[in-house]
Amino acid sequence: MKNKFVNKIVVFFIIFVLIFYIICSFSKVSAYQQTIDLSSYYKDTEIGILAYKQISAFQVKLADGSILADAAISTNSNLDVIENLKKVELVFVIDTSGSMSGTKEQTTRESTKTLVQALFERIGEDNLKIGIIYFNSGMDTANVLELTDNQSAIMSHLDKIYASGGTQMADSLQKAKSMLNTSTGTDDETIKIVCTLSDGALGDEAQSIEEFKNINSAGISTISIFVETPVTTAFSNLASQNGEYHKNFQTSTADLATTIVKDIYNEIYLKIILMSEPKTEYNINHNGVLLGSDKIIFQMDEEILHGATLKVEYIISITTAFDMNNVKINDFYSSDFVFNSNEPLLTELKTNNDYGWKIENGTLVSNSGDGTIEGATEYRIKLVLSTLLTPERLPDLSKMGNYMTFSVHDITDNRVISVDETANIKALDFLILPPTGEDNLSTKDLLGLLRLSIFTLAAVIVIICINNYVKEHRYR
Repeated sequence: MKNKFVNKIVVFFIIFVLIFYIICSFSKVSAYQQTIDLSSYYKDTEIGILAYKQISAFQVKLADGSILADAAISTNSNLDVIENLKKVELVFVIDTSGSMSGTKEQTTRESTKTLVQALFERIGEDNLKIGIIYFNSGMDTANVLELTDNQSAIMSHLDKIYASGGTQMADSLQKAKSMLNTSTGTDDETIKIVCTLSDGALGDEAQSIEEFKNINSAGISTISIFVETPVTTAFSNLASQNGEYHKNFQTSTADLATTIVKDIYNEIYLKIILMSEPKTEYNINHNGVLLGSDKIIFQMDEEILHGATLKVEYIISITTAFDMNNVKINDFYSSDFVFNSNEPLLTELKTNNDYGWKIENGTLVSNSGDGTIEGATEYRIKLVLSTLLTPERLPDLSKMGNYMTFSVHDITDNRVISVDETANIKALDFLILPPTGEDNLSTKDLLGLLRLSIFTLAAVIVIICINNYVKEHRYR
């Protein structure tokens, strides 16, 4: 009776072991692709700069050329440094008075089309809606396009621009405010903008200024384009008082296209940078490594005894709202790493030299004096460093990090913008653990040890069970 009870316990235990093994196996598979935090970034809300540095790939190669561990890290293309990208709702309020006829009318139509197309390409259909209101002697109620993400409808409506009548804007501003206030986009997730364009003195400037103030008070930004006419005192005061929400642009007919396509585009993109946040996580496909929330952990195996090389590739990204030149990146790589200008990258057929990296005054520098960032675009540069892994060096290589700073020369303001030394951008740490059997066992090793212990115990119980069974039947 006692032996039968023991046998039942053994059966249940074996079932438990099998279930445990299956769970562990699935856990191992699911851990192949993980998401980890982006450790640091730099954001300047005054001038619209967003920068980050991160590991883009790494590789551990043995002396015989075989790959012991490797990983490729991605952040998803197209605004991939932005997380929780704010949606944009934009209403154009366009002057179609008689003075807008001819070149101004044509330029406004075609340039606005180009701007709309660029915004949709950059922001995406899911994040952008546009409305259009024409005004002359008053709001052209017959030609109002409500907020929509239908690009064809927007383009067709812009073709309806025609010039006739006077210049009365106030009613159109009321309509624009109503559009945005009744839209489905919530204030915490949507950037709301009214962009006005006019070429003459407003017949209702006082009323229009009050409407601008009402719009700004509702948290809606306004942008005013003045064509061939000076910015009036009232609009200058509005910009001074509501600088966060109102911006004036004065332009000639010849420069109107540039103002619409480039300056307005950059201004909208600046608001996206200021109101959105960098990504806080990215995906890593990996082999032979463990991942912490802020570090990559590599548990060295006995192959290290034969010599191995670790190569780490970094990606640096800088996004600005406006054109900047003379980009200078300083990388403070540690003595643990070796820099080779001819070292091939891991993710593309280029070398460090292709990105202009060089040693300058004891510091690793790239693109000194000749790098340029185009406004509202992402400037990317890569760097690969390497180090030799040996058992003797492991204590000194237990934790490796990498910092960088950068400076840019602003074309518009003719000034140098630098990241403060206390705000260095730091990539993830790379943590190297000694081979199994030495200090600092990894989670993988502990799990393996637990598995081994359970299976060993199971084997002992099975042997005992068989022995009891044999004894029981021997004496029957």
